[in-house]
Amino acid sequence: MSLGTEEIYKIYRQGFQDGLAVRLAEYQQPLRIGRAEMAKRIGISQRTLSNWTRKRMVPFERIGSARGRSIVLFEIAAVNAALRRWRYRSVGE
Repeated sequence: MSLGTEEIYKIYRQGFQDGLAVRLAEYQQPLRIGRAEMAKRIGISQRTLSNWTRKRMVPFERIGSARGRSIVLFEIAAVNAALRRWRYRSVGE
């Protein structure tokens, strides 16, 4: 059984819309976020996150001077990857 042009177009259009929805959802996520939001996302205090950045345990970007008021931004994917490296696995894993 062959598909007609209408059916092929309908399948193509639905696939495009599904793919577009996934891509739009990815773009709605911020690429970089501040200290308060990152600490909230991973479930730790801002002080702990500050200590981790001081020890260079998680990647971050500093905008401004290091001694004065500066903005520290975290890339979500990079922090998640760093946390996976520090994760302890249980015996069964």
